[in-house]
Amino acid sequence: SITIRVIPEATSLTIALETGEVDIVESVQAVDIQRVKDNADLKWIEQVQGSVTYLGMNYAKEPYNNTNLRKAIAYGIDREAIIDVILEGNGSILNSVFPPMMPAYDDTIEGYNYDIEKAKQCLAEAGYPDGGLTLEISTSGDERNRIAQLIQSDLSKIGITINIELLEWGAYLEYVGGTSHEMFILGWSNAYEPDGNMFDTFHKDRPSTTNRSNFRNDEISAKIEEARQELDWSKREALYKELQAMIMAEPVWIPLFAKTAVIGMNKGLEGVEFE
Repeated sequence: SITIRVIPEATSLTIALETGEVDIVESVQAVDIQRVKDNADLKWIEQVQGSVTYLGMNYAKEPYNNTNLRKAIAYGIDREAIIDVILEGNGSILNSVFPPMMPAYDDTIEGYNYDIEKAKQCLAEAGYPDGGLTLEISTSGDERNRIAQLIQSDLSKIGITINIELLEWGAYLEYVGGTSHEMFILGWSNAYEPDGNMFDTFHKDRPSTTNRSNFRNDEISAKIEEARQELDWSKREALYKELQAMIMAEPVWIPLFAKTAVIGMNKGLEGVEFE
């Protein structure tokens, strides 16, 4: 038999692994990774997770319908620092709305490298040459709250003040499933089917509960429909690569990272495989 336990507190989870109370922890918290790796009674494997952690923006609310403002925010975020501080290096920067193991993932997209001068230039082109904007990031949970704090610090350098609204998970999902929110931090998981990362999140006819950016674009929606009906994989792959580039050109999301999960196990455990 297999018993699955939920242990919300990260330190208690690691202790349970160390004492043999549990045999597997599917994702060791970043602060405990080295501790697990150094324990001779444990073994571990690393695996890039099939999810994208991203900063979303609500197109239905000004000023987020301004392309240059969205680009200014994208250039103004130091994603490498987020990975180093929050994940202790256990992650990789993404320049796509697809995770790396997704079929049709395109690693040639240039994306938005951290560049304060470009961020200020885009902000000026957006109509805010001196900054002076006050915006909101809503989120839930300790890790994403810490991410929001780093973004808050980064954007202050280009003249944008960020207020952080920390909500309980249920209230948070309800809030960002509407039209009154501003920016938000979430993750999207669907590692093996490109349509799962496209249709629900970016098609104009999808509700705000999945298309949380309230993004409505006829050309992109038509291409999503074309891709999901195409049976020739080579043609379908090309369409998804084109879609990734189009969505990043907006940008609809600012992909932050894909986590590298460390799976901790009892050293004597055999016959377990992860896909």
